[in-house]
Amino acid sequence: MPNELTQPHQPLTLDASIATLLYLFHTQALGATELPNPRSAANIDQLLRALATRPDVGDLIRDTCEDLSDTWSHVVNGHFCKSSGCMT
Repeated sequence: MPNELTQPHQPLTLDASIATLLYLFHTQALGATELPNPRSAANIDQLLRALATRPDVGDLIRDTCEDLSDTWSHVVNGHFCKSSGCMT
């Protein structure tokens, strides 16, 4: 979760809101009973990488997208496991 949200008495910025929603969607997708199929995982990874490389995106969103993309690249490559098993 973005560190900005844990700081006391800080106004919630638009970037923090967007980063939080990205993180929420990420954890919901990976917490599902079955992982997304490799094609969907590849699309998610590609979109996160594209968003991270946009010049008009702030550092918080860029860092969040890069972190989440790292996880999705593991899903795409079949190197992601959770309690219900590994993606093959």
